Amino acid sequence: MKEADRRAIEEIGIPGLVLMENAARGCFEAIHQVVGEEEFPTMLVLCGGGNNGGDGLAIARHAAIHEY
Repeated sequence: MKEADRRAIEEIGIPGLVLMENAARGCFEAIHQVVGEEEFPTMLVLCGGGNNGGDGLAIARHAAIHEY
């Protein structure tokens, strides 16, 4: 995955922030398909070591927009 990100950024010119946002949106959509439309859905986003904080924050933002 790191190599795919590197190539997208360096060779194609896609900003890293765009890659992160697209990944977060896709991740949230997958979660939303599993959780569905519960009346009061609750989500906890935990991030491990490395560069995951921004990804987790973006996923949490998508969840908040959809009232999770």
